[in-house]
Amino acid sequence: MAAAGHVNEHYWKGCDADRIAFVDRLRHLLRSSPYSIQGARASFLDIPLSSLSCYWSGRRVPGQVRLKEMYQALCGVIEPQKATVTLSELERLRRSAARRSRDVTAAVRVSSSVSVPRVDDRMPAPAVPGRIRPALPARDRRNAPNSAAAQTIGALVAAEAAGERRTLLGIAWSVSKAMAPGEISAIVAELHDMGRVDLAEAVILGGRERVQAEAIDLALTLMGRELTVYAELVMRAALPSAGSAADTRHRA
Repeated sequence: MAAAGHVNEHYWKGCDADRIAFVDRLRHLLRSSPYSIQGARASFLDIPLSSLSCYWSGRRVPGQVRLKEMYQALCGVIEPQKATVTLSELERLRRSAARRSRDVTAAVRVSSSVSVPRVDDRMPAPAVPGRIRPALPARDRRNAPNSAAAQTIGALVAAEAAGERRTLLGIAWSVSKAMAPGEISAIVAELHDMGRVDLAEAVILGGRERVQAEAIDLALTLMGRELTVYAELVMRAALPSAGSAADTRHRA
């Protein structure tokens, strides 16, 4: 972000021609609004400034639902003669921008890597009950691009942008099997900060088959980060499994 509220006009280094075409039209729509400062635009659209900055640079592509919500909100404050970008045009360009085979390949690669049990001493140790550390500031978590959490988040975002639902679910399942509660809660916290509640919930529900003890450990870790809503989701997902086990013992 440049000084005086102006935004950087450069594209993310990973942009291809299709993504640049989408970003150009999205920027045109944003510039047509009465809001010249990116922070004001993000506040009006009710999305994190970090997300809007990623859309502006082309680092990320908004999902179909979010794009429609952004368009409808902006059209409500844009003068009719300035609304020269149509929703159908943006949706068409978005599909091309999101269809990036190298992102899908990266998602599959990270999915495979996180499904392997942790044997590397460099990986974070499991959380210890009663000694849960508070959540790091979002800026500190984002400054660790080589961490397993950052790679996993990138893979989840890429899979969703490419429409690879099966890959996305596979990554979420792998996270639940290979990562400790502290690592999972860090991923959920980061996705929550990014405004990607759908992906945060996918990570939680990817471990729907957790045993009750594992679910409790993860729920406590999430509560330690003040992510109570996700802690409740963990327990709701685990309850049917716990109930079935109890019924089986009763019948026996």
